[in-house]
Amino acid sequence: IEDIKEIVSKYDIGEYKKHSFFTEGSVQINICIETSEGKYALKYYRNRNYEEVSLEVEYLNYLHENDFISPCPIPNKTREYAGVFEENPYVLFNYIEGKHIENLEKIHKKEMIKEIAKLHLITENKVLFSGKRNNYSVEFCDKRASLEADLIGTENSKKKLEWIKSELKKIDISENISKGICHCDFHHTNFLFKKDKLEAILDFDDANYTYLIYDLVNFIDYWSWRTEKELDFDLARDLIAGYDKIRKLSEDEKINFFKVFKLQVLIDTIWFMKREKYPDFFEKRKFEYLEKIEAEGMKKIFN
Repeated sequence: IEDIKEIVSKYDIGEYKKHSFFTEGSVQINICIETSEGKYALKYYRNRNYEEVSLEVEYLNYLHENDFISPCPIPNKTREYAGVFEENPYVLFNYIEGKHIENLEKIHKKEMIKEIAKLHLITENKVLFSGKRNNYSVEFCDKRASLEADLIGTENSKKKLEWIKSELKKIDISENISKGICHCDFHHTNFLFKKDKLEAILDFDDANYTYLIYDLVNFIDYWSWRTEKELDFDLARDLIAGYDKIRKLSEDEKINFFKVFKLQVLIDTIWFMKREKYPDFFEKRKFEYLEKIEAEGMKKIFN
């Protein structure tokens, strides 16, 4: 309690009353703080350095300036947004009322994809995180896969690495498709709803500079994959159409959609490299499915 009180004392937010920990989502530690002036959310970063957090703050302030529904960082008494406690950075945010919906309906997903499209309109060509974070690309996937396989150091990781590298050589993504800062994490705990209205998109911890359609394929992957082997084409088409009404997809983006989708699966393979054994593992089955339905999928989703 004394540590929280000390942090609160650095801000013009009234007197400390109580605090509790958010229990859902996030790799970081998130704390709800109540003071005499209201509620606030404190984010304590366990795996980001001060420079990285400062960049995230700059990005979130930029979103706030453009009226995006994301948390707004609050400056302390010396007008600094990021503080340090026990060598780790933290940021205080405004508190946003709402609930996480675990079993999302189609109406919720449509709300979410529209806001993702609005996010992309704001961040297109914004290069804030370039070189500072894991900016998803074929080159990143190749280097990070090698690093991860070496760290794990098993025969299984070696074989998965060989498979990733062989498939990456076949992926030729056009440099003409738009890039910007993408959210990259569409877990239900990153969305706050009041009834059926989306109030906020949270947790930009994985945000990075990449192809804007990376977010789109990531969203489709998260919310339109009915089973391990089947994509819900009807839902995917409806969600993409909702996105397209806000931010018009270019023909190049449509042509490269499944290429970026396959890149996303390969990057997922890195994060879950220890899971399952080569050659029959989830990401490989998904990748092979995408290759099989790519031509048909293009027609069903975009026509």
